[in-house]
Amino acid sequence: METPIEYLEKPATADERQVALLLENMIKAISGRDFNLLASLFSVDASIIMFADDKRALSKKEYMKEVLKNIEKVRFICYKNVFIRVTSNYDATAICLKDLTSPGDLSVENKISERVFRFCKKNGRWYIVEATYSK
Repeated sequence: METPIEYLEKPATADERQVALLLENMIKAISGRDFNLLASLFSVDASIIMFADDKRALSKKEYMKEVLKNIEKVRFICYKNVFIRVTSNYDATAICLKDLTSPGDLSVENKISERVFRFCKKNGRWYIVEATYSK
């Protein structure tokens, strides 16, 4: 089985490691169908562009509804080529490739797409404030 997260550059600072842990928890939440953990990773006012064909930003609540509808389509998920940059004491970004395998997916190629995350540190804790999913 593949490693659920592979870094282009190993997180070096404490903040980079906290952001990396947040991404690892996101994979853990999706793989374990832990919706409470997943929701806790996003800020209350998070904005998520979940569908590459529809650039409409979803609220956290709308995103969680979509996840509930689609979670059974996920057999395996991992993030590859993760690159994290902390740009200030309160802002960070991460770019990665999402590799997803769905039940019944017999193709050699999995569904690989880009993810761009923006994080904000509030009250000493990092949250996802923006996420963009693309093909």
